Amino acid sequence: MIASRLVIAAFGLLALSACETQNFDPAPILQGEGASQEQMPGLPTQKLEPGECGLFLWTQKQPRRFVYFAKANEPTAMLGVEDTPETMRQTSVSGGLFGQFMTEQVWMRPSGQSAQLALVPGQPLENGQRLRSAKLTLESPEGWETIVPVLGLRACQP
Repeated sequence: MIASRLVIAAFGLLALSACETQNFDPAPILQGEGASQEQMPGLPTQKLEPGECGLFLWTQKQPRRFVYFAKANEPTAMLGVEDTPETMRQTSVSGGLFGQFMTEQVWMRPSGQSAQLALVPGQPLENGQRLRSAKLTLESPEGWETIVPVLGLRACQP
């Protein structure tokens, strides 16, 4: 249990330090140095400008995939659960405040189906905060729901 917490803490600190260099590429962090984006499906590298904050989410299942990115105070987010990344439009928010984000978010995918995001805040980090748990609930065209357990953090570029 303690070892898993240390691994999670190290992952969070590595991810946050990557954000602080402005270009955030999760592939080297999750797969080891030198890994290329082509080896890891999901979203491409994301950039935060000084003063911007972002929410970064990966699948919990191995191999981890960078599947969600949103900048604070923007009405769109990127989703990368399928082969082609898609831009979603925010339709509602509720719940508690998690930095510049709300803990309950609903998005409309380009296909017209919804994506719901539920976040449980975790420990603060320098310039950000980890998630204790989170899940993406994706609606299919047939009306089925797929729950994707995710992990991640919100980080701000000083």
